[in-house]
Amino acid sequence: MKKLLVVMLSLILCIGLCACGESEKKEDPLTSDQIVQKMKDDYSIPITQELTYTEETDVNELLGRPNQYTSKTNWNDERDTDTVQMCIDYPDDDYRDCTVEVFENESDAKEREDYLKDTWEIGGMLKQDQYMYRAGTALLRVSYAITPDQAKEYEKAFNEIMGVEK
Repeated sequence: MKKLLVVMLSLILCIGLCACGESEKKEDPLTSDQIVQKMKDDYSIPITQELTYTEETDVNELLGRPNQYTSKTNWNDERDTDTVQMCIDYPDDDYRDCTVEVFENESDAKEREDYLKDTWEIGGMLKQDQYMYRAGTALLRVSYAITPDQAKEYEKAFNEIMGVEK
């Protein structure tokens, strides 16, 4: 009887230890350039003139700072021909009207969204000229130069890429 009990306890202990070693590896979140590439490749959204920022090139100086975005990519939509041409004519300036920013957590993404909305409500020189969508830890802004139906293409692709059902 004691042998049976020892064998059973040993078996239970062995199974328990094996289960501890098989923890699921959490996937790394997508970066801004990965999200943009998926929208372009998997959803055929006409994205052009992509620019992914580094801590040194981020004009807002927010990349990598506490509670700010961890990656940021700007681009133009090919259907916005005026801005595409501006980017060609003035290559040293950042004439890109669409952006995606990725944050460490959803709370930081929400805070950025609220900040932008509040800034736009105040008005002045900064007014809302972009459609804005938040999904999980990412914030997408798309130029008003495209139509609402075209913006919905972005929203649908973005939500699917981020695994958010709307």
